[in-house]
Amino acid sequence: MIKHATIYAVFVLALSSTAFAQGAGSEHFEKAKSSYEAQNYEAAMLSLEQALRAEESPQYLYWRIKTLQAMGEHAHVLELIDQNRDALLTAPEGGELHLMEERSRRELDKQKEIKTVEPPVVITPEQRTTLNTVGPIVLGVAGLGLALGSIPFWQAECELQVNNVCLEEGDPQYGLAIGLSAAGALAIGGGVAWWILGTPEEPAPMSLNVSPFGLRGQF
Repeated sequence: MIKHATIYAVFVLALSSTAFAQGAGSEHFEKAKSSYEAQNYEAAMLSLEQALRAEESPQYLYWRIKTLQAMGEHAHVLELIDQNRDALLTAPEGGELHLMEERSRRELDKQKEIKTVEPPVVITPEQRTTLNTVGPIVLGVAGLGLALGSIPFWQAECELQVNNVCLEEGDPQYGLAIGLSAAGALAIGGGVAWWILGTPEEPAPMSLNVSPFGLRGQF
């Protein structure tokens, strides 16, 4: 008699524990749905985790996956569907499981397409160095000064002057004038050449696109 009473007490206790767990799970589930409707997905996930700890219900799992989808976790959604497909189909909303799965697959495909058409990363040319900027200018100015300085030597100088009247003119210094003019021309030409050669080469545009097959460069 005592043995039967003990078994009955254990059975009643087990039923009570199960009922309590189901009640707690249902309470957390209602909170989760309210949070979901308010688009407070983090709070909804927390309530659903508590509901699932109280009771492993396919409906709670379905709503957990639904909330993950609303949060944009599409890869995780597909993973959970594959792992729990049979159980999810028994949920009241199980008939819509294929729609949820298709939606997440479409979103993942869109994300892959966006990655493959990202704006190209253009490698810009290197900046001109200070030496390649200042050097040609200084050389060109010096060349211009030499060319202007040669002008007086092209003209004859007065060797004998009385009362501001030149009585005897000397010969122009053609050699010095030609030398200064040539040096000035070379300096100016060298400055121009230095400026051109010192300009960094602009590389061909290269785009780096991320595709499902890895990193790909386009030239």
